[in-house]
Amino acid sequence: MVGSGTLATSLIMLVLDYFIEGVVTSAIAFEILWATVLWALWIVVGTRALSDGKTLFGQLTCADFGQTLPQTASFCDGLYLVSGLAFAAFSLLFVYAGVFMPVQSIIIIITENVGIRH
Repeated sequence: MVGSGTLATSLIMLVLDYFIEGVVTSAIAFEILWATVLWALWIVVGTRALSDGKTLFGQLTCADFGQTLPQTASFCDGLYLVSGLAFAAFSLLFVYAGVFMPVQSIIIIITENVGIRH
């Protein structure tokens, strides 16, 4: 659900920003806010997947199910794969919203101020 929401809203923001100049999505504050909401959702997905794995499997590892219950081992591996992907998405969105966009905003402000003085 979070993945499809991220993909859909990101595509909508990119398309609107490309075709309509000055639309709300081109505002840096909106992009930072939305990316922050998305990374918060992705961190929840990752921690929830890890929590569910801990609840379902306790102290056992996925390898413990390999011989006796191969479907359970596959489910266990998939659960940890989902949490890994969620944390990767969180990391990318966090860097985008917390580092890239603020630095880009500062650069834009500095260059506009320099341009005004000349």
